[in-house]
Amino acid sequence: MSLQQLIVERIVDPIKRAQGSPASVARGSALGMWIALTPTVGIQMAIVAVLGLPLRANIPVALALVWISNPVTVPGLYFIFYWIGAALLGTSPESFSEMKGLFTGGFQSVMVGEVSVVDSLLVFGWDIVWPMCLGSLLLATVIAIPTYYIALAMAQSRKARILREEAEGKTVKGGEASVFTQKETKT
Repeated sequence: MSLQQLIVERIVDPIKRAQGSPASVARGSALGMWIALTPTVGIQMAIVAVLGLPLRANIPVALALVWISNPVTVPGLYFIFYWIGAALLGTSPESFSEMKGLFTGGFQSVMVGEVSVVDSLLVFGWDIVWPMCLGSLLLATVIAIPTYYIALAMAQSRKARILREEAEGKTVKGGEASVFTQKETKT
């Protein structure tokens, strides 16, 4: 699967198909992207559920986006988080091959249930965990903010198209005409 196909399948399609208000879809997109770009693999879906409710975020969209970080992408993402954090702290980041071995071994231990995510991170030590967390928070925030606005524009465009088609009396494929409640169409 190409990167473009992955982006469309994992990011664009869930936003395009999402039901609910555009603001809820945008909040879900930003939340999912933010959580996906933190070193919390294994507990990301629980975090989305806990934070999504009070934020009134579209939880299905957020859940779809957290899967950006998955067993294939985690070693690279965690290394990027670490590298950004080390650069911010002015320390010399370890080589990719050294970090790949640490992250891959630690992640495999988590996936087979040998250790928890927290225990795995503790094995890495504070010299790795602190820069990784700092880098991930910066990257997650920098990417989640535009994600909100892009998703909002996409959801508003979809809502406007559906309302326009309803007004014109066109039949909307897949029952899309009913995805917005009367209250949501006023916002």
